[in-house]
Amino acid sequence: MSKHIPSILITGFGPFPGAPDNPSQLLVKALAERENSPSAINANLVYGLLPTHWQKLAHALTQLLEHHQPDLCVHLGYSAHSCGFCLETTAYNETCAQPDVDGHTGSCDPVLGEQPLQLTSNFPLEMIEQELSAAGFNAMISNDPGRYLCNKSYYLSLTRSRSSLFVHIPALKTDAGFIPANHDGKHQLSLQNACDGVRLIASILTKP
Repeated sequence: MSKHIPSILITGFGPFPGAPDNPSQLLVKALAERENSPSAINANLVYGLLPTHWQKLAHALTQLLEHHQPDLCVHLGYSAHSCGFCLETTAYNETCAQPDVDGHTGSCDPVLGEQPLQLTSNFPLEMIEQELSAAGFNAMISNDPGRYLCNKSYYLSLTRSRSSLFVHIPALKTDAGFIPANHDGKHQLSLQNACDGVRLIASILTKP
């Protein structure tokens, strides 16, 4: 009998107001272009991008989940306040009125009606933080992912399975400059370090 190799869906977001080029989109593209070796990570990595659009997000996420049927999910998003890998513990059944990429504002309604106020990942975030730190990465745990589309995607993902994690990353430094280009220079990761950190997270989540 062959051993089951878990699959991990890794997602990023497209552009949104204030970030015309989203670092999480670039990171997912870079990860997908690199060799995916199940023996190295003990998982099959699959990738997808989510629209930063209040009305289109849920459908896009559902399509990715139905198509890939992942065992685990790692969602990536950009935050100018993140100084490294910011591991979000919790998603909230709340939205905000910030505009999306098309200028549509949120309704400030719950993500899903008649559902819990908050949902929490069942992943060992303290262990992930410690292993990332030991490997030389800046890592921290947060219980507040905001109420924008990052939070909405996380809440929807946790509704399906608590084996989900949202990670906020800072700007990415590439050979061509910073992503986003309007980065203020405070917090950043090199693209290679960002790829290495996400792959380390994937390896931690799939340890026997």
